[in-house]
Amino acid sequence: MMRYLQKHRVPAPAPIFYADQNVDGDYQSILITDELVGFRSLEDVTNELFADGRPSLAEQRSLIRGVAATVRKLHAARIQHRSLYPQHLFVRMGVKVDPKVVVIDLEKSRVKFLPAMRALYDLSTLNRHARYWSKSSRLYFFKQYYGIDHLGPWAKFLSRLIYKRSMR
Repeated sequence: MMRYLQKHRVPAPAPIFYADQNVDGDYQSILITDELVGFRSLEDVTNELFADGRPSLAEQRSLIRGVAATVRKLHAARIQHRSLYPQHLFVRMGVKVDPKVVVIDLEKSRVKFLPAMRALYDLSTLNRHARYWSKSSRLYFFKQYYGIDHLGPWAKFLSRLIYKRSMR
């Protein structure tokens, strides 16, 4: 999966070493990736930026824009993460540049061919666990993910489905 993501230019840690073996019917494997130097989980960054109320709206929007762009790339590569929690997105905040966001914990991810299903499943999970995001932040994320300025009928329908699913 990591090689597939590299091929499709989706930000993820670079694999360094992989090995597997079958011991008496028990499949074992090991994967070592590059260290994500300077990166922190989206959960930690969000707790700092949104909960304390210190940063500007521009800083919050920059973070959301970076997360939306990375998730959009993941889905454009036809990958559904299937476990897209804030702790599975790692962020390196930049000074005067948009943050860099990478996706980790890809063991549950699968290639899915229906774009709406990838979005519905992953975005509802992320929405449910993005604790400190306000309604306007969530709407901004949705609009950035789809690259739209206003919600048309299809976007409204999909956003309502995502909201309903995230309330489960």
